Amino acid sequence: MNTVKTDQIKKGDVVKLRGCDWIAKIEDNYTKRPVRLATVQGYATETGSIYITDAYQVFRGGSWHPVEITEKHRKTLSPAKAILDLF
Repeated sequence: MNTVKTDQIKKGDVVKLRGCDWIAKIEDNYTKRPVRLATVQGYATETGSIYITDAYQVFRGGSWHPVEITEKHRKTLSPAKAILDLF
């Protein structure tokens, strides 16, 4: 299974978010930014900002692929969250 780096997630990609298993569709193409615009389907469907580091799987080519956080995006995490994301 191929991993997808956080800076390779593009507009139209569907991702699963950590901690809640909600689904989000990425609505912008700002691949280098840590905060992305997305339509999130959770308790309700809303469009807003998400941290791309909260994405742990991306749907491409008919299957889910794990997301690897780039070093640049990892630096935007709080120290405690960065440690927890290693596990």
